[in-house]
Amino acid sequence: MSAPKRRKISSPAQPSRSDQQVQLDEHEIKLVQWEEWALSTEEHFHAVDLHARLPNGAPMGHVHR
Repeated sequence: MSAPKRRKISSPAQPSRSDQQVQLDEHEIKLVQWEEWALSTEEHFHAVDLHARLPNGAPMGHVHR
């Protein structure tokens, strides 16, 4: 049985002082993708909830001052 393939994943978009790379296998990549999906879905339903409470309110991230 062969070892799972591993891919290098770069650091976040904002570079840090050290260029770190993380090794993830295919299973770990799928877990990261599911987490990203879950966070975006949570954000979507949060926006739907805010719109239901205040349909004429400002879009998320916009504050009237």
